[in-house]
Amino acid sequence: MNVRVKNKPEQGKKTLSFPYQFSWLRSLMWLSAMVALYALLQGMMLLNVKYQQATHPESLIYGSWVEQDVAPYRADRIVISQHGVAIDGRVVATDFQFDGEFLTFHQGSEERHFKFQNENWNEMTLQTDKSYQPVFVKI
Repeated sequence: MNVRVKNKPEQGKKTLSFPYQFSWLRSLMWLSAMVALYALLQGMMLLNVKYQQATHPESLIYGSWVEQDVAPYRADRIVISQHGVAIDGRVVATDFQFDGEFLTFHQGSEERHFKFQNENWNEMTLQTDKSYQPVFVKI
């Protein structure tokens, strides 16, 4: 007994005349989602910066700072103001960053990082690769 079954691939299948007709819409939705996510992240970063500026204003560290545990004639004196950073009477940077824990500015081609030791911001340490890390106290 020979039994033949005819295979009809069109039967039971829904055919589309344009198989990719909605791919541009899907791509547009993904692109919109990515742009929205990017905008959300940028907004969150901006809010964080504004919060840090409100809770840790730069004016907390304005004033004169003197290096400790060295002879008075060898001690560096740093003055921080809204106009910039001056070391031993010479302006070395007109722009600096303060995030509540670190003070960062550029002195020539060198970037200097100071870490604040106390929550009342009256003592900071210069972060260096050397074994000696000078400590500065606000006067």
